[in-house]
Amino acid sequence: MVEMRGRRLGLGGAILGMASVLVGISPAGHGAPAAAASTPAVVRLGGVAALSSGNAWAVGAWRRTASSGYKTLIEHWTAGRWRLQASPSPGNDSNSLTGVAALSSTEAWAVGSYHTNGQSLKTLIEHWNGTAWKVQPSPSPVTGNNTLSAVVATSRSNVWAVGNTLSTSGEQRTLIEHWNGRSWTVQHSPSPGSSSQLTAVAAVSGSNAWAVGYSDSSDGTTSKTLVEHWNGSSWQIQASPNPSVQYNFLCGVAATSRTNAWTDGMYVQAGYQAPIMEHWNGQAWSVHASAYQPAGYEYDPCAMAAPSAGNIWAVGSRWYLNADRTLIEHWNGTTWKTQASPNPAPGDFDQNVLNGVAATSATNAWAVGWSYVNNSVHIKPLIEHWNGSSWKLQSAAIPL
Repeated sequence: MVEMRGRRLGLGGAILGMASVLVGISPAGHGAPAAAASTPAVVRLGGVAALSSGNAWAVGAWRRTASSGYKTLIEHWTAGRWRLQASPSPGNDSNSLTGVAALSSTEAWAVGSYHTNGQSLKTLIEHWNGTAWKVQPSPSPVTGNNTLSAVVATSRSNVWAVGNTLSTSGEQRTLIEHWNGRSWTVQHSPSPGSSSQLTAVAAVSGSNAWAVGYSDSSDGTTSKTLVEHWNGSSWQIQASPNPSVQYNFLCGVAATSRTNAWTDGMYVQAGYQAPIMEHWNGQAWSVHASAYQPAGYEYDPCAMAAPSAGNIWAVGSRWYLNADRTLIEHWNGTTWKTQASPNPAPGDFDQNVLNGVAATSATNAWAVGWSYVNNSVHIKPLIEHWNGSSWKLQSAAIPL
């Protein structure tokens, strides 16, 4: 597969932009200077969920120094600021949370992966009961790597988590797990091509859910979009457009009804990454124009949120002039439009990446990710908030 700037593509699984966190490299692919002991070297956010303007969750991973293991990170928006919440880190080497879903003040889920002593990755699922986050037993069906990238919940007895497995023989397959109110179990999911993975999931009801990602050809020279649908009894592949004859990836998905769903991603065109926006109208998936199209950019739409059919957000990053900049697009019911968004690291070779988005209304949306100033000693968490008129930076809680 071609080497992409995509933040979700790496380490044999949909790590939602956390691949470099897990393998311990700096964003630019070079060893970053050692961080001061008093401040974490890396703090990244990979997913966000919101219940109201006063209640939201953000998850990710952090580590103290360039050589220490990663720990899970969970932050809670309450009483007007982000606060750290204690969260389990079962692995002594790496722990990462990449997706989060919330049903109420006493019901939330976070998913990711962990490993111990250099062993293979195992799935990680944690549950919030209103008082504490606790690890929930979850299947890791192969002896190789097992990763979960995203989670969605429609009720206490209907929660989906998606990702992929990577066997010791190098076979990569989709992974879908379901919570029925009592336990997590693996659900059969199609895995076309020689390699397949799922990066995002959305659900409207117990009989209507979507999972998206991509599949690779046997020789690794092409990739196709992958869309799977849950009809209440099984997951089945749905035909989806591939704008490029080479590489096509889907990274985010959102749905509001049986006749309205969106997915975003990227494809390679003339050596550059271009954005994909696809829409489901109840009968078929079709390509829609993204707000961002100028030549010379590289785009990485990464996540979607849809509080209503006329209010949908897509976030990620765009690479231009040797720097990553945040990317936020909004669907108003008619067209996609780019929204101005802050970049706390504004210089050449700096990076500003959004990995997750959540929204509850026209005046309340959150986007999370990370930023990095080139040659600095820290990768910092990035949180931005939409108040109905503009996106503004919000201070994240930093582990001490």
